[in-house]
Amino acid sequence: MSESNAPSRVAILIETDGPGGAETMFLTLAEALRERGLEVLPVVLGGGAGWLSGRLRQSGFEVFQPKLRGAIDPSFVRTLRSWYRDRHVELVHAHEFAMAFYGGLAALMEHLPYVITMHGGTGYAKALRRRLALSFVAKRSRALVGVSEGTAEALAASLWVRRRKIKVVPNGVAKRPGNREQTRATLGLAADQRLLLSVGNLYPVKGHAFLVEAA
Repeated sequence: MSESNAPSRVAILIETDGPGGAETMFLTLAEALRERGLEVLPVVLGGGAGWLSGRLRQSGFEVFQPKLRGAIDPSFVRTLRSWYRDRHVELVHAHEFAMAFYGGLAALMEHLPYVITMHGGTGYAKALRRRLALSFVAKRSRALVGVSEGTAEALAASLWVRRRKIKVVPNGVAKRPGNREQTRATLGLAADQRLLLSVGNLYPVKGHAFLVEAA
């Protein structure tokens, strides 16, 4: 797509509304796309914790929060299709399984280009019907993105997609000014004490227990 006919209205969709890495990246992405002059239309699944949707609204975004009623919900596709049309969406960027499938399928039916980004969760791979569903929309997307080489390898193996067709785009970190001395003083650390930081939700898969054991 050339720069002259690049989309100006981009819908970005994610299924989770709590604090986490994917959600933080989603917020950063929305703000960065807006800074580039695009109209960003966030969709966050309704009924969640309210963390991400709240911060999006604080940042000035209008957030659409449809509810998914059950694991299989054809009405959710109709809801997204209608919303795409009403908001004149030109490009869809869906994150994680539920929005990748429903958001991608709705975009496909509306003849809209869409991109899928997967953030490393492997829950979709535990059920064949989920793998088939994600594989269907992934193979018809403009791009399938994994946030790491490991994620890309897992997607290729579980979705029957050639590895070379999967893009790897690592999550970026927005630079913000900090003060090392002030931070250490706030934590009550002496000048000779070492500070070890591990960032991530407290899920077993994040491996914090191994860090504690090693320390």
